[in-house]
Amino acid sequence: MSGGSSQKPVTPDPTATAQAQAGYNKDAAISQAYLDRVNQVSPTGSTTWTVTGTNPDGTPKFTETTALTPEMQAINEGIQKLAGKAVDNAGQAVNTPLNFDNAPKQITNVGSDLPGLQYKGGDIGPLATDFARSSYGRVSPTAGGNIQNGLDFSSAPKLAAYDDFGNDANKYRDTVYSKLASRLDPQYNQSEADMRARLAAQGISENSDAYRRELDNFNRAKTDAYEQANMDAYTQGSAEQSRLFGLSKAARDTITGEMTTQGNFANNAQGQRFDQYNAAQQTNNAAQASQEQAALAAANLANQAETTKFNQQMSNAQFNNETQAQGFNQEAANAALNNSGRTQAINETMALHETPIQDVAALTGNSTSVSQAPQFQPVAQVGVAAPDYSNLVENQYNQQVAMYNQEQQNKGSALGGIFGAVGKLGGAIAASDKRSKYDITPIGRLANGLRTYTFKYIGSRIPQFGVMAQEVFDIMPEAVVIRKDGLMMVDYSKVYA
Repeated sequence: MSGGSSQKPVTPDPTATAQAQAGYNKDAAISQAYLDRVNQVSPTGSTTWTVTGTNPDGTPKFTETTALTPEMQAINEGIQKLAGKAVDNAGQAVNTPLNFDNAPKQITNVGSDLPGLQYKGGDIGPLATDFARSSYGRVSPTAGGNIQNGLDFSSAPKLAAYDDFGNDANKYRDTVYSKLASRLDPQYNQSEADMRARLAAQGISENSDAYRRELDNFNRAKTDAYEQANMDAYTQGSAEQSRLFGLSKAARDTITGEMTTQGNFANNAQGQRFDQYNAAQQTNNAAQASQEQAALAAANLANQAETTKFNQQMSNAQFNNETQAQGFNQEAANAALNNSGRTQAINETMALHETPIQDVAALTGNSTSVSQAPQFQPVAQVGVAAPDYSNLVENQYNQQVAMYNQEQQNKGSALGGIFGAVGKLGGAIAASDKRSKYDITPIGRLANGLRTYTFKYIGSRIPQFGVMAQEVFDIMPEAVVIRKDGLMMVDYSKVYA
């Protein structure tokens, strides 16, 4: 609403406002759809958008079409043929129940058929415990020496860290890359010369878009080849680094193994020495026993008989238990070998069962090793916002109401001020000639179209409100009075009628 109005603004129709807002939203959505649906072309295929109809609400209906290049389509068809054969093999594998009957039966129990262990050597009869000891020598109570219970590997070569071979690996990678690059350089130099000659022969200028496209394609292929060479060199360098680390570890393992063997040999020698000392001490003690037999013949004879009997029983029990342990170990080893064979047989059966299924997954695109569809970069989404029509309508209505209320208030104040100022004239006539005023500022319009202003009369600093007599004369001359000096006066009772 521009200017003023004596009529109160009409309240906006909410249904019409909502319908208008919906129309703006729909137009924005359609613009958004057109902006976001961008055709794309990649080295392996393309995707295009076409309008193929209209939705029930009047918005366009889009169809996205993705197509492979002829080369990729041929590759895809070949893969599909292989996949068909692989599916037949996989179907046969899936429909064939897993059967592990040919695998060795698992052994879960060993030693059940062995004789039980003996925990008691035998019984011994009453022994003579009272005899004179002053007549024979001293018995040796101990034998043997120290056992080696630790190894010192400080003299063995230190195991180098994996990263310590990085410099050698880098040199190896550089050597490999140099060899690969030396093969690629003449190849691509010749290819570039052939391409430039071919384009020149076709009459394609070096400054043309076609020439730059050919050059860009050539440079991309060249860059890919050199990057592949760099990746191959890096792979071989990493393998060389692993090999050097393995040699370092193998050298240390060899030395520590030899030191361990030496430690074990020392302990075996110590055990043999212990046996020899023990035999010597037993010989000494046997000599002492012989002296006891001379003094205590009857008691020693009886005790020796009981001891012999007990030792025989102990030897039999020990032999039985050693036999038991040996038989158990043999059965356990046989069981482990049998169960290992069963596990291997099951693994082989599972591999035969799963291989056709894995082939299908690879050939149908369910594996990262095969890519059937062209890849496209995501398109940046463009934001299109509909105008906030409903708020604009509401704000405009509120402004109109505010201006209407202000205008009514100003009108009453103005009339009161004007009529008060000119009351002494006996009517609502006031000097309104533009030539008698200054600081004139327009502020609105009356219902009849006349502009209203704030101003000051020449010779006064008091702000006033009213119209310009010249403008009133043009619209309603009957409301204007011309004084003898030529200045115009306005009858405000007619202006505000």
